[in-house]
Amino acid sequence: MNRCALVTRRLVSIAASIELRGSRWYLFGSTSRGDEDSDIDLLILHADGHHQEAADAREAIDKLCPPQPLDVQLMSVSEERALDFVRTERAVLIWSCRSLGVVQPQAVAKYEAP
Repeated sequence: MNRCALVTRRLVSIAASIELRGSRWYLFGSTSRGDEDSDIDLLILHADGHHQEAADAREAIDKLCPPQPLDVQLMSVSEERALDFVRTERAVLIWSCRSLGVVQPQAVAKYEAP
């Protein structure tokens, strides 16, 4: 398993433990294009008015994820809508935590070597 797949699995595990309801976690930048020699760019898209909870999630990632070149960006749904960030950056959804607490891992297999 390559480095990106390992880190993605770890991030999904962290996302499951945090349960930031209504959040979606995306990889973007060179990581989403499969570049193994780059830092890992993570976007946590959170519900409007929940920036502090998202900031707490970022702090938990710093504590729980082994030292990695990891860049975590936080963005509210309204901010993303205005910037169209997910589409323009071709971000890849790796985790979605729905408002009812139902969680689901996403495209982790995309980063595993064939």
